[in-house]
Amino acid sequence: MKQNNFNASIWPEPKNRRGNFFNLNNSITKIEDVLKERHPSYFPVLVCSARAAITMVLEGLLLSRKDLVRMPAYSSHCLLDAVSRVATPCPYIVNGLSDAAIIFHQWGFLQSNSPLNNNLLIEDACDSLCERDSNLMILDGKFEIWSLPKIIGASGGAVIWCKSENDMINIRLIRDSKSCSGFIQSILRDMGKKSDGLYDYWSG
Repeated sequence: MKQNNFNASIWPEPKNRRGNFFNLNNSITKIEDVLKERHPSYFPVLVCSARAAITMVLEGLLLSRKDLVRMPAYSSHCLLDAVSRVATPCPYIVNGLSDAAIIFHQWGFLQSNSPLNNNLLIEDACDSLCERDSNLMILDGKFEIWSLPKIIGASGGAVIWCKSENDMINIRLIRDSKSCSGFIQSILRDMGKKSDGLYDYWSG
């Protein structure tokens, strides 16, 4: 009997990257303009990955190792790694105050309330594409993050939605200061799909 090879995944498969890298900055601006048109009440920042988005947001909040960031106890190692580069992650169940918190919206199912009373709330909606003109940050968070590979099958990229224009300007400055590194990392990420060694290097 002939056996078919079938690989299933909950995420869409990425398409091959195409386009002119020399027009990258221009492309970023155009994509952000399209996103802004879809959700005019918010301010988008396009970055290389959702992992980088978490790190940039925490840097924008001026957090450091002494600061605690609450998140679900079952969080992925990618999220733990991203937070650990700036601050100290801790689960919701730990008593006491925290300096920021991350809450998940997943597969289009949006949380209706937050288990935390925290002004610096980051809403992780990495795989939940919202309809045009719909409300983002429904828990009144300060930021919302989308992952483009998980939503549309892109080979990379993420969106940081900011509630305030000042936060958008600040995060764009952080992003632009890392632009060369982000470009190199995106190449390593693609190559890492065929090489465990390069994937481990990119992950680190």
